[in-house]
Amino acid sequence: MRLTARILISAIIAAACVGINIFVMIIGGDLAGGIHYEPHTLEELRSEIPGLSVFFIVTFIGTFIYISLSKKKYLICPKCEHSFISYKAVEKLLCPKCSSASESADGFYKRHPELK
Repeated sequence: MRLTARILISAIIAAACVGINIFVMIIGGDLAGGIHYEPHTLEELRSEIPGLSVFFIVTFIGTFIYISLSKKKYLICPKCEHSFISYKAVEKLLCPKCSSASESADGFYKRHPELK
């Protein structure tokens, strides 16, 4: 996934979380923690801006890192030719069938023409 797509998705998720938080603060009631919870006025919400900004930044960074680390990789075992998908950042993983080192599936048969 391209960098701009990861940034855009992270920003949308963080904005949605902050938006839901603001919505719950405005309406109050059951969604905001019980029947005795009073809704916030707009003046009270202004005092919450620093906390909501930190919440947005932390959510943005967390989702960006999660999306960046969860890249799908297609791997294949050169020993048993078992193909599988990995989401880990490590390129060389062990085959789940025979426990030998696996390789990237891109160009596998060009590197190993004897296995065609």
